[in-house]
Amino acid sequence: MTLTSKPLAGGVLSTSTSPIYEPVNPALGGVVKFFTLMNGHDAYPVTVNVFVERGGQDRRICPKNLVLDPGDTLVVLEESEEIGLRRDTRIKADASISDVVEYYLGGDEET
Repeated sequence: MTLTSKPLAGGVLSTSTSPIYEPVNPALGGVVKFFTLMNGHDAYPVTVNVFVERGGQDRRICPKNLVLDPGDTLVVLEESEEIGLRRDTRIKADASISDVVEYYLGGDEET
């Protein structure tokens, strides 16, 4: 197996905590190497929560109810950090306002 670098996921957060990324092929693993959140709202701050779920347990990867001011970008993972993906790993998130916080994840998946 080889690792292929590629965009892993992108979209907008909702108000309910839900998966924003899980491996396409659960039998294979990978690594998230880049993860950003951006508040696209012009006027209002938005609170966000981000978790890694492994084996059914959620672990926060940013402070609880982190506030993103209008137009702010949060680099969840910096260049020296990464999240290893296994078949039981999902990244989940929520926001206080739906459809305004954009997310993007990049990294490597086994092929």
